[in-house]
Amino acid sequence: YHTGSLRDSSVPCFPSAFGFRDDITSCPERLDLDRRGLTDVPHLDAAENLRLLNMQHNLISHLQDLLHLRRLVFLDLYDNRVIDMSGVSSLTSLRVLLLGKNRIQRICDVDGLTKLDVLDLHSNQISQIENVSRLSKLRLLNLSGNRITRVENLQGLNCLTELNLRHNSITSVTDVENLPRLQRLFLSSNSISRFDALACLWHCRSLSELSVDGNPVALESCYRQTLLRCCSPHLQLLDMKRVTEEERRTASVSARKEDEKKKESHKQAAHKVQKHTLHRMLLDESDSQDSVFIL
Repeated sequence: YHTGSLRDSSVPCFPSAFGFRDDITSCPERLDLDRRGLTDVPHLDAAENLRLLNMQHNLISHLQDLLHLRRLVFLDLYDNRVIDMSGVSSLTSLRVLLLGKNRIQRICDVDGLTKLDVLDLHSNQISQIENVSRLSKLRLLNLSGNRITRVENLQGLNCLTELNLRHNSITSVTDVENLPRLQRLFLSSNSISRFDALACLWHCRSLSELSVDGNPVALESCYRQTLLRCCSPHLQLLDMKRVTEEERRTASVSARKEDEKKKESHKQAAHKVQKHTLHRMLLDESDSQDSVFIL
């Protein structure tokens, strides 16, 4: 097994997997391979009991040789060169998967990770949320710093409490109402320009923290009041700023006035339709009488 060249020659290099044997023997459940210049996942013989594996800051591009790590619950591959997630599906005991700051373009091969609690894919090249519907125990999903344009395909994430989508290219938000336990949603620094693109948030009754700052819609004069009026009454933080009772009362009054205005508008519209219908009936009756007179 060859670990590949090091960026920094001062960091020790292990010429083979045997170089990790002492680490594994001293602590059979935990292995730290941070900054080792690895270009591939090493074949870790005698590591069947490994539960935590840290391989941050290496040069790994593909995830292979993971099949025998059946008991692994924590895998950290932050700051590598991973381009494909294929290979993680065999880690059926995994609870935490950290793949931030890599080169991943698609979310895939995670169907078998049914025990996963945390999935961190920030700072990659992902353009679509997909293939996560079977992660029914997932509580935290971090997709910030990607290329996502639309929030979608979130069905099945029944335990999700936090969704981080900061610094993407999002213009529309859907499916968030299908997350029954969602408490924290971060949408800062995207491309959302209209309130109706956020309409699904009005049905997120468990939401307690929301960030939408850094979007064009946040420049609207009624921005904060509109969100407080329409969002969950349990919202505590908006754009990292605590919601005051005075703001909540003002938003409540505004909501009542808006409802009254809508009711009055509907009432006038109904009256107008009724008046038009009556007028039409009178004209039809007049035309009928004229026809009889001519005959």
